[in-house]
Amino acid sequence: MAAPLFLPVIASLYLKSYITGHTLIDKQWIAIGLLTALALSIVHEWLHCLPYPRTATAYIGILPTRFMAYMTCNFPISRRNDIISSLLPVLLGIIPWMAFLFCPITQKELASFCWGLAIMGVTSPCPDYLHAYYIWKHVPKHAFIQTTSHGTYWFQKTSRH
Repeated sequence: MAAPLFLPVIASLYLKSYITGHTLIDKQWIAIGLLTALALSIVHEWLHCLPYPRTATAYIGILPTRFMAYMTCNFPISRRNDIISSLLPVLLGIIPWMAFLFCPITQKELASFCWGLAIMGVTSPCPDYLHAYYIWKHVPKHAFIQTTSHGTYWFQKTSRH
């Protein structure tokens, strides 16, 4: 699911190096970018919260045994907002990727740092891409999504006359 974003980010590193004639790889700064992206896991989870109403209560946490952060909210939201919620964290990959692309070749360390952030930022939401795909593919357009401790469900509101 990450290949459509992962492959262009990788290709851009080699393409930019080839076009400019400069090696833009500084392994130390790429590693720092990757580690910074890990530290931004909480921001990734917070971005999931944005499409929910302000009155909804969301929980963000870390599961050390599974080495992952999570966000859960039992408030029902529209199919559209659920898909948006799933895809918002990719901004943590797209924004640094754009910064990498526009970074001057004289800023090798910054370019490497941004590239490390970008590669992690587009791959870490893989489960979110899959969730968005399933919702888009299997849930009716005007349905609502609700996550519970027993799983994710969809329902449609009926009008009573």
